[in-house]
Amino acid sequence: MLNSTYHPLRDKALAIFLLLAVVMGAYLLADRVYLSGLDQIKNEIEQKQRKSQKIVSILQKENEINAVIAQRQKSEKKQNIFLVSDKASTASSELQNKLKRLISTYSNAKILTIKPYPAVEHDRYMETSIEVRMRGVKHNELKNILYQVESGFPLLMINRLDIKRSQLRYKPIIKMDNRADKLEVILVVSGFFQGAEQ
Repeated sequence: MLNSTYHPLRDKALAIFLLLAVVMGAYLLADRVYLSGLDQIKNEIEQKQRKSQKIVSILQKENEINAVIAQRQKSEKKQNIFLVSDKASTASSELQNKLKRLISTYSNAKILTIKPYPAVEHDRYMETSIEVRMRGVKHNELKNILYQVESGFPLLMINRLDIKRSQLRYKPIIKMDNRADKLEVILVVSGFFQGAEQ
């Protein structure tokens, strides 16, 4: 014979306990799944933040590098404008040598005289000028010289240009010697340098 003692209060408490245990287990399981999902999302967010911080750092470095490059380019451009010398005497010699090279490279002209002018002081720079007298320059040669003077670096400016055609009395000599196209030129060119006149 089975001994079945029925205690409604105990059985009811046991049923509630089991129900609470099942609910609690389901909650813990759902919570664990939910929290692990949150942890995964949090890890992904942290990884993305680290990556974005690296990108921001790289961009900041790139901006710093670009700023340094821009500053150097500006400085080099400024330096290219001026003659290398920082004294009037050496700047004048530098300008003379540059003009001699240009004339000998782009023409067969004969340089008659080279006359330096006194340096002129401006607000933030000094100006030195050279007068060159030459003979036997052809039109195309003169055009090339003037172009090279005004388009190159350091910055040079033409302050004066006097042109006189060579005149000979005998036309047959002109034709034979091919001197009709040759000119006498007075050219005054200025260059600029930094530093006080000494």
